[in-house]
Amino acid sequence: MIEGETQGRDIHEEAAAWVVRAERGPLSEAETRALEAWLAESDRHGAAYAFAQATWNDLGRLGGSSSDAAVPADGGGDAVVPFKARPRRVARRRLWQGLAASVLMVAAIGGFNRFAGPAADYQTAVGEVRSVSLPDGSTVHLNTDSAIAVRYDPGHRHVALLRGEAVFAVAPASGAPRPFTVEAGETRARALGTRFLVRAYEEDTVEVAVLEHRVEVTAEGGGQGASAVVVDAGQAVRHGEGTGIGPVRRIDGARAAEWRHGRLVFDQLSLARAVAELNRYRPERIVVLDAALAERRVSGVFRLNGLDDAVDVIADELDARTLRLPSMITVLY
Repeated sequence: MIEGETQGRDIHEEAAAWVVRAERGPLSEAETRALEAWLAESDRHGAAYAFAQATWNDLGRLGGSSSDAAVPADGGGDAVVPFKARPRRVARRRLWQGLAASVLMVAAIGGFNRFAGPAADYQTAVGEVRSVSLPDGSTVHLNTDSAIAVRYDPGHRHVALLRGEAVFAVAPASGAPRPFTVEAGETRARALGTRFLVRAYEEDTVEVAVLEHRVEVTAEGGGQGASAVVVDAGQAVRHGEGTGIGPVRRIDGARAAEWRHGRLVFDQLSLARAVAELNRYRPERIVVLDAALAERRVSGVFRLNGLDDAVDVIADELDARTLRLPSMITVLY
């Protein structure tokens, strides 16, 4: 099942997969040999496996907290783990085992591939926000877990957003015109003014929001939407890979990049979306285990240096319960 797949994968993800497999039934002889060989490769493998087992056991506490017969619909890595109703005759142990499997895998893969991709000239770690000055005097404000590569030549200023989110404050070109362009996947944003934001989402969608003046957004790869549009201050567009550019919409420019000032602002945001935002800034994952809870609305202003407190505030506001596995995951249910 897992033999030969360790190269290039996170050890904790591998360990979690083994624990989930072992808890679902006896291993075959071949699987047992493969697990023993994997554990013998490194002391780190054994430590990761022991940690995953301990986490599994801790998650068993959830088995006594639910009176409804419900199990996760799938074991994916989303922040919200949906439930399907099951007959009450299903054993409680089976219920929490399915739940624990989902949460354990979410925790294990949460930080995987954060730093994948081309080499970056500037980047931030999870939870870090920083500003950098480019050779022409332009400034880039990098949000959490973001990276850019800079390629300047005499006729053009080109920046690639490799991941994450950044605000670009563009300095006027001295001498001959030198267009300033930001590339994110198949999306190109050419500055026609001074200040704009580009965010690359994990689902191959890019958003461009203009804070001052205008930006020309172009898209490669075809699709059903527009291939080019000029976006004015206080407007934003999204481009999905292969779908073209979506409609221009109004935004609150003052709130579009509150993270630059060390805070997050939620205004009647669903808990699912609020958790997705919080997870961008925290190495420890937050998981919502109830679909109805995930749709509840959240409002508040939260400091980036106090997001652990934000989780408690949100839980109190929504009358939700929490389970914390230190340095790994917080469960809302």
